[in-house]
Amino acid sequence: MCDAKKESVKEFYGKLKTEDFSDSLNETLQACNRPKCGLPKRVREALKNVHEEVQKRYFGCGLCIPPVLEGCTVVDLGCGAGRDAFAISQLVGESGKVIGVDMTEELLQFGERHKEWHREKAQHKASNVEFKQGYIEKLGELGFEDNSVDVMISNCVICLTAVKEDVFKEVARVLKPGGEIYFSDCYGNKPVSKEAQDSDKLWGEGAGAMVWSELGEICEKFGLSIPYMQSASPYKFGDNVKDLLGDVIFAAVTWRIIKKPENEEKGLWLATYNGEIEEICSFQLAQNLKFPKNTPVLVHSSTVSELKSSRYSKFFTFQKVENESASRQLNPFDFI
Repeated sequence: MCDAKKESVKEFYGKLKTEDFSDSLNETLQACNRPKCGLPKRVREALKNVHEEVQKRYFGCGLCIPPVLEGCTVVDLGCGAGRDAFAISQLVGESGKVIGVDMTEELLQFGERHKEWHREKAQHKASNVEFKQGYIEKLGELGFEDNSVDVMISNCVICLTAVKEDVFKEVARVLKPGGEIYFSDCYGNKPVSKEAQDSDKLWGEGAGAMVWSELGEICEKFGLSIPYMQSASPYKFGDNVKDLLGDVIFAAVTWRIIKKPENEEKGLWLATYNGEIEEICSFQLAQNLKFPKNTPVLVHSSTVSELKSSRYSKFFTFQKVENESASRQLNPFDFI
């Protein structure tokens, strides 16, 4: 992102509150943050335990809290005032930590002022939240080492950067093999006009969105899994900007992307979820790939490699299927 655009985003979000958005966009954000299915009790409680003033400075377009976070190091890319960071700090526990990265000084200062309140609320001996000011596409400048982070999240922030590829290059560098980025962002079905991108207000509200299909190409380039879609909702701007946006359709999408291990399995596998993740009877890797408890699911080698290398591995059993072609008849005795 050019310096002028960075400064415009900082200024836009520095003193912003959710009520400053248009009615259409506020309705969109509320819909995007409404879970498509019930949230686990621990997640609901963690969100309730975030300070009211921090909640007012939350501008996300999705719910970016994956399961199995105990003891993890989590990085929140574009953390703002820290809503998601403070919620997740309760879920990683005192053996884990959350590092929030943002370029907007005012929001980080606001988060810093509420760290102690959240530490006391969580009854932690010391705060497990750290904020760093900088750019999410330049994590090396903030001291993030290669293969050092378990989980990354981001909530409607990557669309604010000019070169999205630079963000994912850093994600691939910093994540451990098997680590994941679980994030929500705004996407278009076609490129946005230059006129819309030149509008600082529209850019700040998400008009810097990339075309959805570009994400998979970027992931392949940097050794990341295909983007596993978790949910999608319409993303609407105000009616007064239709002329600038033209016929582009926008969506707020939540994805899970896993950093591939160095060595991948071959062939087809049966993966069986044991049902032992708290309150998750059916594990959703993607909206079109779910693992009901104790039910073998046929998956390709790339998927089983990613699951095996991830923190979810201990909740699965894996069995190699001899036949290489997914179109061949399955052995019924593999399922009983």
